[in-house]
Amino acid sequence: MPAANTISLIGDGKNLDQRIWRIIADRFRVSVHTLEKVAERERLADGLHIFCLSDLRRHMFTLARVLAASPGRALFILANPTDEDRAIARELGALGLLSQFASEDDIATAVRRAANRFVERAWSEMKPEEEAALRASLASFDKVMTSGADGEPLPLDEVFDACVRIQGALGVSDVNRWLGALASHHDNTYRHSMYVCGALAFFARALGIRGEDLKEVTVGGFLHDAGKSMIPLAILDKPGKLDDDEWAVMKRHPEHSREILLRENGLNQRVVHMAVHHHERLDGAGYPDRLAAADLDDPTRLTAIADVYAALTEDRPYKRAMAPEAALDLMSTFKGHLDLDLVRVFRDFMLDQRARQVSLAATG
Repeated sequence: MPAANTISLIGDGKNLDQRIWRIIADRFRVSVHTLEKVAERERLADGLHIFCLSDLRRHMFTLARVLAASPGRALFILANPTDEDRAIARELGALGLLSQFASEDDIATAVRRAANRFVERAWSEMKPEEEAALRASLASFDKVMTSGADGEPLPLDEVFDACVRIQGALGVSDVNRWLGALASHHDNTYRHSMYVCGALAFFARALGIRGEDLKEVTVGGFLHDAGKSMIPLAILDKPGKLDDDEWAVMKRHPEHSREILLRENGLNQRVVHMAVHHHERLDGAGYPDRLAAADLDDPTRLTAIADVYAALTEDRPYKRAMAPEAALDLMSTFKGHLDLDLVRVFRDFMLDQRARQVSLAATG
């Protein structure tokens, strides 16, 4: 299963400045260490280790010894990296080397990509069908986000292929393995979309949905937040809570989904409906069109339930994930928002899946 979310941030006592700390700690769960203490232990746990150093050359032999004995990988941040520093970093097997004075976005992006390598590497330990589904979903989702932002046609053939692979994993996996494989991924939009997609697909299969109807639900979950491709990254990836103005921009993503998906000829209208209307409420107080119960079909109601469940149970730097049972109990109070009859069935399904997981773990 994936490595933990925590990233080690290691300084030599001179170069762990507040800017670097803020950029990384605002976005990721971080444990802080000194190089001196790390050298005494002579081994680091698996995961990403970010070294903020004043002099890489001076510490190269200590780093070589520690990293050779450790399963993790290093990313270096230096004040003024030289060509010699870059050569040393390559020799040490580093994932990258950054300037302390790089932009906030560049540092955050480099750390996120490096951290995700560990999550994605762990997928190779899963069943072949699970790994194939996860890797296909990641590749095609990245293209969806790029195409949506650029106003280009979506790579629907790749999306459909990824969804076929996800459906192929349903028979050999379970919803908890799927969510667990995604839980530590640091691309929040991808993780959330695949949480919703997986929860919908596994739940729909448990309800006896098959064939084109199952494909439709899976594709709808995959694309339910396609409109987020048109939201500025500064808002989409903001490490803290959104202010009122930012939230107003974020709330336009269902309208962006309508614009993006209606350009496509190969999509069922129910898929479009799932993307555009999963933030509506049964009492008509939702958005973007203030639709009420009579205008919300079952796939859209199910998408709303999966979306809320994912939001409550996802871990963020500023918000700990709710326990599944607590999230489901809270959702059971959302009268006027969610379809509580479907919530009860969804709750039974999710808790049964968790009970099965615990039972299997207990029996080995």
